[in-house]
Amino acid sequence: MIFSFHGLPERHCTKSDESGEHCLKRADCCDRLVEANRNCYRAQCFATARGLADLLGVPVEKRIICFQSRLGRTPWIRPYTDEVVVKLAREGVKRAVILSPAFVADCLETIEELGMRAVKSFRESGGEVLTLVPAVNASDAWADAVVTLSREASAWLPSPDAAPHA
Repeated sequence: MIFSFHGLPERHCTKSDESGEHCLKRADCCDRLVEANRNCYRAQCFATARGLADLLGVPVEKRIICFQSRLGRTPWIRPYTDEVVVKLAREGVKRAVILSPAFVADCLETIEELGMRAVKSFRESGGEVLTLVPAVNASDAWADAVVTLSREASAWLPSPDAAPHA
């Protein structure tokens, strides 16, 4: 299973490391959350993917974490999703699933970048089926949860039917 998160420039991760010796300085920098990477976006993405994969029962050797949507010439956090899907297909993977857990709503990065471009690249490189798991906004349960949370969080607000203060 491919877990694809929105990318960030590498400098954002290294700036979050107050020790200056951990984030992107070691091969295992995101293997677990520790004091040095507690504010690191990349480490948090890895922790999210591990948690989801554990709940889904995805074996460790079948988990791939990568990052999409890079811009400009500055280095962005790796590995890059567009390169990962091509590499997998060229290595003989015929079927794969891609999930973008950081996106709660479908947008260009999920629909176009993953659901269209990544699928096309995967097929052109020898893969057969790359399935994009829809964002949670496609679920009635998600919409109901958003409404419930919004109502609970705004319970202190006056009712729209209440008379205005004089």
